[in-house]
Amino acid sequence: MSKNLFGLTIDVIANNIKHFSAHHEKISQLSKLEKYFIVRRILRLNKRESEKGDDEFDLILNVLPLFLPATPVKNFGIHLENLMTFCPDTASATNSHLTEALQVIATHAPYVSGLTLSARKNLMMDKGYYVLNHSISLDLRELENLEVLQIVDYLIRFRDLAAISKKLKKLTFLEVKIFFDATLYPYKPIRTSNLMINLVRNLDKLKLTANSLIANPHLEIVQSYANDRWRSIYHIIIKPSQNPFSLKHLSVRPRMPRMANGDLNRFFPNVTHLKVVWFDERDLAERYLPNLLHFSNILSLVLFDCPSVQVLDRFLEQYGSNLRNLAIKNFNYNLHCRFGTIFNVCPNLERLALSGVDMLDDSTPLEHFANISMLDWTPKSGRYSILSNILAAPNLEIVDLGSVNFDLEDLKNVATLIAQQKILQNLELFLQNRNPFLDGEEASSSFIQAFQDVVQNAFSYLPKLFEP
Repeated sequence: MSKNLFGLTIDVIANNIKHFSAHHEKISQLSKLEKYFIVRRILRLNKRESEKGDDEFDLILNVLPLFLPATPVKNFGIHLENLMTFCPDTASATNSHLTEALQVIATHAPYVSGLTLSARKNLMMDKGYYVLNHSISLDLRELENLEVLQIVDYLIRFRDLAAISKKLKKLTFLEVKIFFDATLYPYKPIRTSNLMINLVRNLDKLKLTANSLIANPHLEIVQSYANDRWRSIYHIIIKPSQNPFSLKHLSVRPRMPRMANGDLNRFFPNVTHLKVVWFDERDLAERYLPNLLHFSNILSLVLFDCPSVQVLDRFLEQYGSNLRNLAIKNFNYNLHCRFGTIFNVCPNLERLALSGVDMLDDSTPLEHFANISMLDWTPKSGRYSILSNILAAPNLEIVDLGSVNFDLEDLKNVATLIAQQKILQNLELFLQNRNPFLDGEEASSSFIQAFQDVVQNAFSYLPKLFEP
C-alpha cells in the first residue's frame, strides 16, 4: 500500500533530521500534530535499518526537543526501544544513554503519559539483563503524568520501583522485571492509589505477589495476563475474612496450597479471564473442579493439561455461551475434542487456540464457525491434519499453524479453494512455524510443490493478506 504525501514527508524529515534540524524557524511553524507524527517516526529509526554512524544516538537526542510538541498531546507515549539500538552494549553506556534520554523527555515533554524502556531490538542483548541505576529511577519520578510505564528488557531494583510507584500518582499500568536485593528481605508490598495492571514478569516471591494484591485490592491484573500462552500461575493466600478483590485475570491450579475451599467467585467476583493449569492433579480433578465453575463473567478461558474430556465438557458447558477466547493446550494428557462441539457450545467465540488436542472432526465439513477470526492450531502429533474444513471459516483474519503435518491431498485442495476464492477471503496474517514437508526426497518434492501453490495462490487471490 502506497503512502500518502503527508506520510512520505514525515519519512523524509525523519531520515534527514541532521539537515532539517538547522531550520529552527520552519520547524517552529509545524503544528502540534505534525510534530507528534515526526517524533513518532524519528523514534522508529534503529541502527540495523540505518546507514548512519555511531553518533546517531546523540544526533537524535539533540534534535528531539525541536520536534517534541510544546503543549500536551492526549495519550502521548514514547518508546525508546529503537533509539537504544544506537547505544553501545555495555551496562554503563546503557544507563548513561537512558539517563540522557529521560532528562530530555522530562525537560521537553513532561506531559508524556506513556513510556516504554526496551532493548528487544538490540541484537547484542543476549547476555542477560542490565540493572538500571538509581539515577534513572530519579528521572522517572519526574514524569509525574505517566499513566503507563513498561520496563521490559532491563531490571529495576525493588526499592527504586517502590519509590517510583509512590511518586507517580497517575500510574495505572506497570510492567517490569525486578532485581531483588537480598539485604532488603522481607519485601513490603507496593501500595498505589490508581494502579490497575501490575505485570511483574519475574516475580518468584509468591508471598509478595499475594501481599501486593491484598495491599492493592483495586488491581485488575497482577503478575501476568490470564490469556497468554504460558503455564504461569501464582499462589494467592486467601483469608476467610478477606474482602473481595477486583482482579479480572486469574491464573490458578485446581489444587493450590492454602487456597480457599469455598467458591473462588466470592473472592474474585469480577474475573473475566480464567487460566487453569493442571500439574499432577488428574486423580483429584473432580474434587477441585466445582471451585472453578461458579464465575459469572468469564470471556476468556485457558486450560493447560486438561486431564479429561469430561472436565473439558464441564468448563465448556458452564462458560461456553459467553466465551470470546478459548485456549486448550495439552502436553501430558491425551485429550480429544471436536470443532463442531466447540462452535456449537461457544457461539460467540472469536479466538481459538489448540495444542496437543486430537480434533476428531477435522476431516468433516463444518456448518458453523461461531465468530472465529483467529485460529492458533498445533495438532496432536501422529497423524496428518486436514485444514480445508476449518479454513472455510468465513471471518478468519489470522491463522497460526505450529507443528502441523499437512495432508498432501488436502493441501492441494486448499490451494484450489484459495484460487477459486472460496476460503480465507478475510485473511490478513498467516503464520506457519514448522517445516511442513515430509522426510524423503520423493514425498518432499510433492509437498514442496503443493505448499508453494498454496503460498502463490494466497498472494494472488487473498485481497487482505499482509505480505512481509
